[in-house]
Amino acid sequence: MLAPMFRAVRRHLGPACLALAVLTLAGCGGVGQPAPYDASGIDGLEVPTPSPDPADFVTDLDNPWLGWERGESRRYVVTREGREVGEMVVQVGVQTVDVAGVATTPVRETLRVKGRPVAETVDYVAQDTSGNVWWLGHDSRAARTWRAGGGTEAGVLLPRAPRLGDGWVTVSLPDGDIVTRVQDRTVVNGWSDVVQTSYEADTEQERYYAEGVGLVRIVDLDEGLVVDLEHAAR
Repeated sequence: MLAPMFRAVRRHLGPACLALAVLTLAGCGGVGQPAPYDASGIDGLEVPTPSPDPADFVTDLDNPWLGWERGESRRYVVTREGREVGEMVVQVGVQTVDVAGVATTPVRETLRVKGRPVAETVDYVAQDTSGNVWWLGHDSRAARTWRAGGGTEAGVLLPRAPRLGDGWVTVSLPDGDIVTRVQDRTVVNGWSDVVQTSYEADTEQERYYAEGVGLVRIVDLDEGLVVDLEHAAR
């Protein structure tokens, strides 16, 4: 439930091919962002990509805005209307999982409300040679499970340097795209200069990232839940 929902939105325009090409992530090597969200692109990449090239990815995860370390576990406090109602635990896998030929890292999110497990998801991510983290797969009992390939195109989960106003396709599913946009730079729970992202159009969730820390807050607009990294204030 706390992973991006799947009310896919149709792409407004087809991929735009720019001359700049940094990686060979399929196709023309240009920016594949919907025009209404296009800023200045993400390292000249085609986003999403129908055929990720394993040579464009590394096994490291050092994107400063995600802050993941293999084998680590993080606890988040879940509140509704200011009252603590549960917890979310994020666990980063140690072993990689092959998706579309790319060695991905599984990241598990487990949500418990009032002591009961209500959602568990696993996302399969990989970092490219420029430091952008891509989303190549998703497991969920409550929503759609998918892998890159076979009509589903991998997109960017979070760039190495998210900028205010940037937008990109997070995943392209057969029935439409999930689009992410950097909505604001703000202060959250004592963390300064936090990047706020949201999923558009039918925005159901906002995520907040602090550089050097990673995910510090999730706001689930449908469920009225706020999820904060434990001991986040500084």
